[in-house]
Amino acid sequence: RDLKHGYGCFQFASGATYTGQWFEGKMHGQGTYNYADGQKYLGEFDRGLKNGFGTHIYTNGDQWDGVWVADEAFGIGLYVYFTTQQKVESPFIAAGDPTPTVGKATPGVKLLRKEDKLRVMQDGAEADNKSREMAEKAAQLAAEARKLGNKILDDTAKLLGLNVATD
Repeated sequence: RDLKHGYGCFQFASGATYTGQWFEGKMHGQGTYNYADGQKYLGEFDRGLKNGFGTHIYTNGDQWDGVWVADEAFGIGLYVYFTTQQKVESPFIAAGDPTPTVGKATPGVKLLRKEDKLRVMQDGAEADNKSREMAEKAAQLAAEARKLGNKILDDTAKLLGLNVATD
């Protein structure tokens, strides 16, 4: 099959680019996805989807660090203002939405203390490990399914009296 595999760069028709690891034609592993509008995602991919810990950098330089599951931001992350380097705990903010502010105006957003930052990083690492464990289990199940499928094909070929070349 003619699929991207290993490390490489690709430019999509949209103008977006990806530089990083590929597996069976999909972004997989560590990589950087540059959106056509100037935003950027640096982090982990799993079979073409953002999955694991990643950093989303907005066009103004602000960034959101957090966990991604199946291409969606998951839970609370760390929003960092580019100009002041102020850090707040916040859900993911989509481009064009108002940035998080500390206080009653934005529920769930708070200025982070050092111990809060460490907890957010630890939570992200734990979710990342769980994501990796799930991906490894899925890969094992897929390999077992391929072996079983190949065995069924081989057995069927034998029953039909077909000569099948094997590696």
